[in-house]
Amino acid sequence: MKKVGLSAVALGLLLAVYVQAFELNGGISVFSVLLLLGTCLPYLVSGLLLFRIHQSLIPTCGAILPLFMDVLTFDSVFLHPNSSTAAINLVIMPFWNLLLFLPMGLLIGWTLSRLPFFRK
Repeated sequence: MKKVGLSAVALGLLLAVYVQAFELNGGISVFSVLLLLGTCLPYLVSGLLLFRIHQSLIPTCGAILPLFMDVLTFDSVFLHPNSSTAAINLVIMPFWNLLLFLPMGLLIGWTLSRLPFFRK
């Protein structure tokens, strides 16, 4: 399960760097660096928890849910934008990931780790 978690963390970080480096225009600024750090923070927290706690299912779920939301955001902003304000999601989603989806993923992982199927 730790390999799945590390893969989710790596994919999330790669997606954040890809969006920052290749999809956004404007070069490097304080705002772009803060946006990149904010986008990477849930994955860094999950990666740290993968090495800190014994039950790796918890941080794996904590990384998968923000990754899923980031992929949906990428799709809604770059692949299938519905409005001219779709890019606002790039600014809002790091806050949602950090404050809602990371804790929700960790809670889902904790709940699943208590089930007999996932216990060692």
